[in-house]
Amino acid sequence: NHLAVYADGRQLVVRLQRSYVQGGATIYLNSNELALQEDVWHHIAVSLGPLGARLFLDFQLVDYHSGWTHGLQTNEEPLILGAHNRRTEPRDFIKGLVDEFMVFDAQLTPWDIISVYGCTMCLPAPTGCT
Repeated sequence: NHLAVYADGRQLVVRLQRSYVQGGATIYLNSNELALQEDVWHHIAVSLGPLGARLFLDFQLVDYHSGWTHGLQTNEEPLILGAHNRRTEPRDFIKGLVDEFMVFDAQLTPWDIISVYGCTMCLPAPTGCT
């Protein structure tokens, strides 16, 4: 399995790929084409597990795929933050800083994501799923 989170212009893209040994499959989760703005702080979360693959941008569900119900257990690719690595050197770099990167061993709900951030009173309620 392979996970990539990168910027394509002002669009946030998540690419998930299952190895060909496991039957091969690639899915993409995308924000809208103008979602990312320079000089603006954004919160990005990707949640994988039995509820499917979910992409959150600024605490709102922006895309999901219900058929991707596994994680990255068989990933043999290096973990690259802030760029995309596809058969070559890293590219599609995120313009800006990446901080507070976290990996959890279970799928997070929207409320879990807000709780990890630590400010449930100052954020809008997540939309689109439970």
